Amino acid sequence: MLNKKYANLVKLFLFLLIVNICLILLAFAIKIPLPFTEWRKGPPMHSYFAYSSDKAPKIFWVATAAFLDIYIFLIFLFYYVVLRKRTVLLKWFYFFFIFAFLGISFSTVEYGVRLFIKHSPWYTQFRPHPFLYWWNRPNLHSFIGPSDDIPKSTNSFGFRYKEDISNEKAKDEYRIFVLGDSSAFGHGVRDEETFAAQLEKMLNNNPNNYKFRVINAACPGHSTYQNLIALRQMILQFYPDMIIVANNDDHALEYIEDKERTYHNSFIQRLNIILYHSDYYLLFQRVISDIKISLLTKLRAVNSPSFVRRVSLEDYKNNLKDFIKIAKENNIQLIFIKMPINMQTLDLFPDLKEMIYDGAYPEALTRLCQDENQILIDINAEWRKKRERGLYEDFYHCNYKTEAPYHPSAEGHLRIAKRIFNIIHNKVLKGKDVTGSRLVETSLKYFIVSERQDAFDELQGGVVRNISDDKAEILFDVDTEEIKYLDQFKAGDLVRVFYENGIVPLRACKITRINRYGEAENELELFKIDHYIEGQLEGDRIKVLFHVRDTLSFMPTPISIGDVVNVIYSQGFFKPPMIRRIMKCQESDKNILRIPEGKFLLLKKQIEEDFERYWFELGKELWKKVAHNKIRYEGEHEAAKNLFKAVTDRITIDLEIDEDLVLKVIDRKAFIKQ
Repeated sequence: MLNKKYANLVKLFLFLLIVNICLILLAFAIKIPLPFTEWRKGPPMHSYFAYSSDKAPKIFWVATAAFLDIYIFLIFLFYYVVLRKRTVLLKWFYFFFIFAFLGISFSTVEYGVRLFIKHSPWYTQFRPHPFLYWWNRPNLHSFIGPSDDIPKSTNSFGFRYKEDISNEKAKDEYRIFVLGDSSAFGHGVRDEETFAAQLEKMLNNNPNNYKFRVINAACPGHSTYQNLIALRQMILQFYPDMIIVANNDDHALEYIEDKERTYHNSFIQRLNIILYHSDYYLLFQRVISDIKISLLTKLRAVNSPSFVRRVSLEDYKNNLKDFIKIAKENNIQLIFIKMPINMQTLDLFPDLKEMIYDGAYPEALTRLCQDENQILIDINAEWRKKRERGLYEDFYHCNYKTEAPYHPSAEGHLRIAKRIFNIIHNKVLKGKDVTGSRLVETSLKYFIVSERQDAFDELQGGVVRNISDDKAEILFDVDTEEIKYLDQFKAGDLVRVFYENGIVPLRACKITRINRYGEAENELELFKIDHYIEGQLEGDRIKVLFHVRDTLSFMPTPISIGDVVNVIYSQGFFKPPMIRRIMKCQESDKNILRIPEGKFLLLKKQIEEDFERYWFELGKELWKKVAHNKIRYEGEHEAAKNLFKAVTDRITIDLEIDEDLVLKVIDRKAFIKQ
């Protein structure tokens, strides 16, 4: 009998040994073949992440071996004790112990897995999430991860904020939540250096009646799809007064769209909220998911995945509209930020640029904010307009060190914080109306820079006919020489005039009659041609009605009837255009306007021809350097600026004209960019 008992014990030991060897082989010797290249966007896919396809199988199979070992040991121990004491138990009692041992084994393995991951080099600031796919780990304290050497801290909700916040809000408390990706989260900068932290400090240091909290609820890699879910599921419960949305990750390429990553079934989502507390389950889920993808691809049940944008352009637009809808429903002030994109770095690495950038997305944001009358702080355009070093963190790619394509440095975050502070300070703290349609950047100092001429355009040399607190009528001369069938139009007709540039007289290339301002069959038709203005014809002039609202309150000197002015305006649907900026003409501008029409056109043509000729004659050395290097070299931009100045000086001497006239005719930005 004793020999038989030991024989069974040896068999059990051999069985466990074989099972352990098989599981160890699965962990370290066998790799699940996946139809993916190395590029996969999102922290859970990074190879140094514990829950990635590279690391998860190793931890899971070893943990599974430990689970079986503990469970079988407990069963054997229980059986040995019962058998030795010859104790007779009810059947249900046996089942109770079997399940109890399962719970003990699982709890032990779960604790061991958590402990191992926490002290392994694969422990990062991220953790898989049931409906956001990944999220910041809660309760991090000066944590330094593998992606950078910067300490980061999070509160119990996973927000990068110094303290926990409650659902209850004091009467004098003003809560601002920042949503976005790694640029908004503050990749590469300390907690106190993020623009959210610096903005809170600026607001609270300024004498006011509010206690401001600026909570950084951004997460590296998150798109507007994830931000929208976070807003609905997590942030609304804290009663935010303002939401700042700052994204750059929607147009990155991936093998699957963000909306397909998580379960849409509400029951499974609720179940996962419980199961996702287990690290062992997260490892199991990754392994099973990879096995499923591998088998389905091999059996050709599904096609090999190809790259798609994480959020399609149409979904991106819908997400932005949902932000606006939620903000209006909950009386929340909404601010969109077009975060900076370092095109100089992206141009150095075309393959990287193709993977992470699509210009249609930032352009869609500009147009939507224009159409919906939403606040857009265009940091990207401002930084590109005035290029400075040190605003982006260091970036290493293909053994090459340069500035990062996206992530701002500590100095960059400070610039962004100041920019946002100016808006909030001048609108909220001064008691201005903070509803969506009124909080618009209209002052000279805070004028929104736009890359699209059809979003914001400029007209120079108009004469003010009438002006009030909310409306202005301004006359502009129109050159109609190229317009056929001009006799079809009469004085007083409401027309749309398409023109070549904003210098008066407007050189019209097309005139169409309309019944009302902003009349168009669809958005594409309205923006088909860049330069146009709508108004009433008065002979060789067009009288344009503008909305001005509170623009005039920011003017250093008042605008009066009869003043010659330059205006920057934006078009809109079914309403007169809105003046964003209005200023009196300088003396040099007035001198240009006094040039007779015929002479001006001839002079304009001469300036354009001479500038083109001198640009290439005087810039031979610059073109040689660019052609030789085949990439942009460090001093190219500065050299182009110097060349522009030299050519301008040459033309002013040759034609005996003012420099201002040359600058009115020539697009300085376009030539320097060229």
